[in-house]
Amino acid sequence: MTRTKLRALVRDFKLAGGHALEVSSCQQPPGQRETLARLCQDFELGASRASDFHTPANPWVELGRAPELPDDTLPVWESWWSPNDRHRL
Repeated sequence: MTRTKLRALVRDFKLAGGHALEVSSCQQPPGQRETLARLCQDFELGASRASDFHTPANPWVELGRAPELPDDTLPVWESWWSPNDRHRL
């Protein structure tokens, strides 16, 4: 997918009510995490990270193995609580 088409897709996703993109997952091509993080910034979307855990039958994938989110992204889960509930994080 071209960069232009990807931006159009993310724009339409946001206009349709989308709130976040999965930014970090295992086995991403080089640069993909940064590209997705930038799209989150450009379209004011939250970011999430994959657990990459699908079933216990996949022993090569450990729960929570995906890379951390880039520092310049807003984790989607931060929007799940009101400002008074921040102590629960």
